[in-house]
Amino acid sequence: MTVAGLAETVVAEKWLAQLLEGDAALAALVGSNVYRAPAPDPLEDLTAGLLEDTAVTFQFLAGDDVTWPASSTGRMLARALYVVKAVGPRDAVDLAAVADRLEQLLDNAHDALDGTQVTTERAGTVNYPEVVTGRLYDHLGATWRLELT
Repeated sequence: MTVAGLAETVVAEKWLAQLLEGDAALAALVGSNVYRAPAPDPLEDLTAGLLEDTAVTFQFLAGDDVTWPASSTGRMLARALYVVKAVGPRDAVDLAAVADRLEQLLDNAHDALDGTQVTTERAGTVNYPEVVTGRLYDHLGATWRLELT
């Protein structure tokens, strides 16, 4: 079986959004603040103020294809690398709790969406600070390799 079309990332992002937005335990930690990266820029709307709540973001980083032997055509599977992380002000909700829940949801997941099989594997850790308008924000999560067949 070959992977159909070039829209694997569309399926991957739809799957990630449904998984993350549909989880009650994650919603208890971040509410409805799940975004395909980046989180909304509070500086675009000066009345919104700075991001006060913890959010979850996910973003495509890179991808590659696994193909059949040279005598055949078509892709066997597509691999997409995503960063999935909690983002929030340093004094906000404990980001470790959010990152732990993301790990529980994504670690070695096996699922299907729109006729495509999705499996996940953790690729690495993400942990860094950022200063926005004089306020310190932390990012904590992981990179995940999604395989789509």
